[in-house]
Amino acid sequence: MGLRSYKQTCIAVLCAVVCAIAIAASPFGQEMERIFFDLHAQKLAPKKAPKDVVIVALDDISFDIMAEEMDGLHWPYPRAVHAQVVENLKAAGAKAIFFDFIFDLESGYGDLDDAGFQNALTDIPIVLAAEDSDKALTEPLEQFTNGTGRAANAALPLDVDGAIRETSGSAKFAASTLQALKFFAGFNNDSSHISKLKPVAEELYLATSNSKIAPRGAITYFGKEQQFQTISYFEAYNLSLLEPYMESLKDKVIFIGSTPSVSITPDQQTDVYKTPVGMMPGVIIHAHHYASLIKNRIKQFISGPLIPFGLLVWIFFQWLGFTKFSRPILGFGFLLIGVALWEGIYLISFSKNLILPGVLPLLLSSSMYVSGLVLNYIRERDERLLTKAQLCHYLPARVAEHVLKNPNQFAMGGDKKVITILFADVAGFTTLSEEYPPEEVLEILQTHLRDMAEVIFAKEGTLDKYLGDGIMAFWGAPEAMENHADLAVQAATEMLIRVEQQNVVRRAEGTPELLLRIGVHTGEAIVGNIGSELFIDYTAIGDSVNSAARLEGVNKQFGTTLIVSDDCVNAFVGNKPKNLFPLGRFAVKGKSEPIGVNTVAFSDQEKYYRLLEKTLELFDAGDISQAKHFLEAILEESPEFGPAIFHLGRIIEGEKLQTDQSGRTFWPLHTK
Repeated sequence: MGLRSYKQTCIAVLCAVVCAIAIAASPFGQEMERIFFDLHAQKLAPKKAPKDVVIVALDDISFDIMAEEMDGLHWPYPRAVHAQVVENLKAAGAKAIFFDFIFDLESGYGDLDDAGFQNALTDIPIVLAAEDSDKALTEPLEQFTNGTGRAANAALPLDVDGAIRETSGSAKFAASTLQALKFFAGFNNDSSHISKLKPVAEELYLATSNSKIAPRGAITYFGKEQQFQTISYFEAYNLSLLEPYMESLKDKVIFIGSTPSVSITPDQQTDVYKTPVGMMPGVIIHAHHYASLIKNRIKQFISGPLIPFGLLVWIFFQWLGFTKFSRPILGFGFLLIGVALWEGIYLISFSKNLILPGVLPLLLSSSMYVSGLVLNYIRERDERLLTKAQLCHYLPARVAEHVLKNPNQFAMGGDKKVITILFADVAGFTTLSEEYPPEEVLEILQTHLRDMAEVIFAKEGTLDKYLGDGIMAFWGAPEAMENHADLAVQAATEMLIRVEQQNVVRRAEGTPELLLRIGVHTGEAIVGNIGSELFIDYTAIGDSVNSAARLEGVNKQFGTTLIVSDDCVNAFVGNKPKNLFPLGRFAVKGKSEPIGVNTVAFSDQEKYYRLLEKTLELFDAGDISQAKHFLEAILEESPEFGPAIFHLGRIIEGEKLQTDQSGRTFWPLHTK
């Protein structure tokens, strides 16, 4: 790896890391982190909740039945009702009880009502809800907490999105960019409010267990509230209705509170919160917290140097992978492997009650992949620029300069343009290759192709490609020019002259002479870089290109060396060359539409071409007999005159001239 490439790689990795951290630390990234945690909390939620917990639900049916049986009694109930519930649950053998109601005011039913409730708070641990937040502290009446009754903080800590994931006083998910950056650096985001009261679940755990309490962290939710055994409040109040549940309540911790079906206010449910597994009443959340404690399922945020060290190792691993798999499809495959690997690491950690950053490693993998694509694009662009500079060695200076000034034309694809195309081919080159040594043939071919290229470049043409001993060139692209037809015919004429000049030298040297045939046609074509990502070629394609190639082959029919289509002649900007004569109109094999063709006459043949021109007029007039007389007269003077041989042969063979829609005649050609 060169120094420049090494610097590019370092910059790409740095940009990828910075972008990934910036996104992960943004509000969007923080939200994705919480969603990532919630999805795993749902997926890995224990299938069964502990049987140690029972919910006594203050639901709608309880309100209705108790109102009916107690002469229209409505909330808040007399504390004697709650006392009766406590006595009944104690009689059933309950291990501990939690009331998710705050008894902070004296009863509206008098002191005896409070005294009766106070007397019921004996024998077993009974936890009463208090609310200790950063705004205020609301505790139950002191008389209720003097005996076995005890107060605990029932305030539920909300994340920034309003969900309850962690216990009170524990580390929390990031709620700001700074907190997110601290988490990535290995520092926990501890709760800003420290309550003097223990959370409800911890108070119950300490009252019912001798085991050491686990550190605070994220709650494990055991699915929905239906996971816990649930009975209605009115059943707990009526001992006869509670009788069937007696055995199942023995040694259980009872959570009493309102459930989602309860609507104490007319317009909304109260005490219902968002959790990773859905909406849930507060009393059920406390039950899940307690279940997490007794099952040792409180999840801890990992902190310390392990976090930044692990992220550095992950960055290095991703960099190695994307360096090795630089191709986009392989890089994407490695990205998927990285995602699957991190998902596996996160799942294992989650099952071990450990919380890792979930989104940042995935963002690092994605950003490294994208930066790898960008880096490869930059390197390929540099290579393309170098290739463009090298064009000057293969294209005329004018054309190469045009391509360099218009880099968009070097992109994959093409544009429709009217151009003039030239095809040239050496007749009998295959036989020559068989009869002479390869070295001699190569020297002849190289000299010939160099001469032809010089003529094409001198006439401002674009050399498309060498086709063995053949040549394809065109005028009018990449740089537009009005006189492309004029220049193409001038080049074709000059190429024939140059070949004849070289033949004089070859005759003197005793080397084989060359016969060059050329076809020139003007029409629309798609011009541009055609091919694939593996190989591209600046070329022209289309029906006009095929027609030019066919015209080169038509020379064999007439014994000529140059065929120029009417479309090319009609595209002349300057005057038509005086030595350009028509050969007739023909429909080449594979095409139904006829095309008029012309050729350049040398001085000793001009009179025969003039007679041929009159013959063609007789064809259009339908006077085949007189036309035949003209052709025979030409061949009497010049028996080798190819165009006359072609036309007379067709007449003798009995082939009939065909007529197009404009009334002009043409011959169909049966061979290319």
